[in-house]
Amino acid sequence: MRPPLYRKTLQDDLDRWIDKGLVAQENRAAILADVGGAQNKPPIASILAILGAVFMALAALSFVAANWGGFAKIIRFGFILLAMWGAYGLAAYAAIREGKIFVHAFALLGAALFGAAIMLVAQTFNIEAHYPNGILIWSVGAYVTALAVRSRPVLILASLLCALWMQVSYSGLMPGNGLIWVFPVLWLMLAGSAWRMRGLA
Repeated sequence: MRPPLYRKTLQDDLDRWIDKGLVAQENRAAILADVGGAQNKPPIASILAILGAVFMALAALSFVAANWGGFAKIIRFGFILLAMWGAYGLAAYAAIREGKIFVHAFALLGAALFGAAIMLVAQTFNIEAHYPNGILIWSVGAYVTALAVRSRPVLILASLLCALWMQVSYSGLMPGNGLIWVFPVLWLMLAGSAWRMRGLA
């Protein structure tokens, strides 16, 4: 199994070898294409990284829930924002370094923490609203994240949240929910993005 930054390292090596005359310039693209084709199968590291992101999100939620009463409001708010933007920052850094596995993992973690931020901030500041709409905002935020990093795992999360929002609204106050028209629009957007990303799931 190749390490996540193997392709970046190979690119640097190829440039050095071409300068030294060890590899012909016209072979560079073919070598990189062959490496890319060999990575089409999802390695076990990808699965473990995604699972790790999920467990990190659950651990953060468990920690906050267990110690929620002992934190001042500003500390709660800062902790949530710091965790969320930290995950997004790591995803951006991984994208710069071409570590696709970690891009998906940290983007998924950031999207999960975005939902936690919505709910925990609403609880902290006693914001009264139609609670299923928090799930809708979470779904839209996850969808924007999926588009930004072209992540199929995050797109799956956004789709599941969209379905959850519809289900919660239907079993609750759907007839009085003025945003119910958003569901078919968001569903079409998610389906279109899944088709473009070839996300069969």
